[in-house]
Amino acid sequence: MPLDAACLTALVGELRPQLEGAKVDKIFQPGRDELVLSLRNREGSCKLLLTANPSQPRLQFTEVSRENPAAPPMFCMLLRKHLTGARILSVTQPPMERLVDLELETLNELGDRVSRHLILEAMGRRSNLILTDENGRITDCLRKVDGELSQLRPVLPGLYYHLPPAREDKRNPQETDRETLAELLAAAPDEAEVSGWLLDTFSGLSPLICREIAYRAGGEVDVRLNRLDGAGRERLLDAFAAVLFAIEAAQPTVLFKNGEPKDFSFLPIRQYEGYWETKPRRLSST
Repeated sequence: MPLDAACLTALVGELRPQLEGAKVDKIFQPGRDELVLSLRNREGSCKLLLTANPSQPRLQFTEVSRENPAAPPMFCMLLRKHLTGARILSVTQPPMERLVDLELETLNELGDRVSRHLILEAMGRRSNLILTDENGRITDCLRKVDGELSQLRPVLPGLYYHLPPAREDKRNPQETDRETLAELLAAAPDEAEVSGWLLDTFSGLSPLICREIAYRAGGEVDVRLNRLDGAGRERLLDAFAAVLFAIEAAQPTVLFKNGEPKDFSFLPIRQYEGYWETKPRRLSST
């Protein structure tokens, strides 16, 4: 499963208590797209992995020892200069965005306390790691995006950082109550597949979660709206509400097929019952 915005919200909620207040001891860049922050918090030492790999962008705690290059990359050297010894003040995520902002407090060249932001944009092929100064100006970034690549949103040192443009054609599921969802369903095309309609209507939900809502409503992942009677539509409303609840009170689940981990989610997945095994597990160590 891609790390969708809903799962990322649950993950941030799990990470926040251990990250806020932690101090950055060391910084490594074992791979082109990977950073490892060695941290000290109230409970001891831990390592936070941040990766902007286009196929698997994420952040998580890790116990894996990765081999580091003999000569640290320039991005790593710059982060060491600005963030070694820094303290993490906050871990935030804009509503239903695939983006995590670590705000850190550190000392500048004059010895004054200043804030820095290390931002992970976990957005597929546009994934990036970006460092900004106290004024929101980009100090450096893992992937530089100039005007030829994106006239809408260049990402370059010296420019002010701006959030990715919001999808105005989709709704935030966390701002959609049961009554509003019922009204949207009543206006939806009868022939529409439930999972496809959910994916087209709401931001931040992956195909896996949309199929799960459809399965809980109609017993099939590809069920259409015209196959749902009144009880089925009530089950759909209940399943949607269960997803919203799980975003705030996650029940992390890993899916196994033939003993091998195949997928993960922030709530129990029922659509593979009888075929795949599910086990509870922390999102931050997945």
